[in-house]
Amino acid sequence: MEHRLDLYMASPAKLLKIIRQQSDDFESILMIGHNPGTEALASHIAGPESPRRLLADLNEKYPTAALAAFDLDIGAWRDLSPGDGTLTYFIKPRDLVCEETP
Repeated sequence: MEHRLDLYMASPAKLLKIIRQQSDDFESILMIGHNPGTEALASHIAGPESPRRLLADLNEKYPTAALAAFDLDIGAWRDLSPGDGTLTYFIKPRDLVCEETP
C-alpha cells in the first residue's frame, strides 16, 4: 500500500501517469482518489468493449464511494492508454444491499 497525497484532486492525466509508473510486478492496482479526477479517469479508460449498461451508469453519475473495475489487455502498466479497459463493474453505494440482522 502506498499513500500518495498527489492523488487528491489530481487530473485524469496525472492519475494515468501514476498508473503507468507502477511496477509490472503488480497484477492489479486499486486506486482510491477524489473526484472529478477519478470519474474522468474511469471514463477515459473505459473502452468500446465495455457493456453499454455499465457505461451509461458510469456516465450518468459517479457518486462518492463508487468503484469502477476494468479488465485491461496490456503487457505493462506503462502501455495503458485511454480506451484500453473493459469496464467489468461499476458499483455505487446505493447498489449495495445490507442484510438486517434480527
